[in-house]
Amino acid sequence: MKIIAHRANINGSNSSNENRLSQIRKCIELGYDVEIDIRVIKNSLFLGHDCPEEKITEKEIFELKEICWIHCKNLEAINYFKQFGELYNYFWHENDKYTLTSKGYIWTYPGELLSVNSIWVMPEQTTSINKLSNLKNKQLAGICTDYPNLIT
Repeated sequence: MKIIAHRANINGSNSSNENRLSQIRKCIELGYDVEIDIRVIKNSLFLGHDCPEEKITEKEIFELKEICWIHCKNLEAINYFKQFGELYNYFWHENDKYTLTSKGYIWTYPGELLSVNSIWVMPEQTTSINKLSNLKNKQLAGICTDYPNLIT
């Protein structure tokens, strides 16, 4: 099962560290995959959830391709990653219950039914934080959370 650090958070939501390349690298060192938010503006890539905050190069994103779950935040980002086929794992969603990623995973909104191919997004919204440690043995493809350090 993949443990995915939501926006590169490790110990809960921290807007000052979210989607920062330095924090993404820290997550990788700890063995986590990372969900990141990316926009493409005038052919440049930017990290940031609500707006473009930190520029990231094509080389840097390429080096992260094996561990990043890329949440495309605009149409330009979808078109950018689409040209590479399944090289990158990317998706777009708004308030959908389920979203299929480019690599065939089911990005599953909190509180929805899960399958063995699901990535359970933000289980802490429907499960006590104290119970996150019990999720490691669930029959899922992965869990995306602000608390990856609590899943053992």
